Amino acid sequence: CVFDLSQLKFIRKKLKITQAELARKAGISQSMIAKIEANFTSTNGK
Repeated sequence: CVFDLSQLKFIRKKLKITQAELARKAGISQSMIAKIEANFTSTNGK
């Protein structure tokens, strides 16, 4: 399954889950989720 990380925040908000919840499910830190979302948000100008 291929996942477009630029859509991470949009999908997470659609699922109504927090960064912490997503991080726990993905097995990574909440700060990593925040960094991923910030990186794609700033590079996409959103």
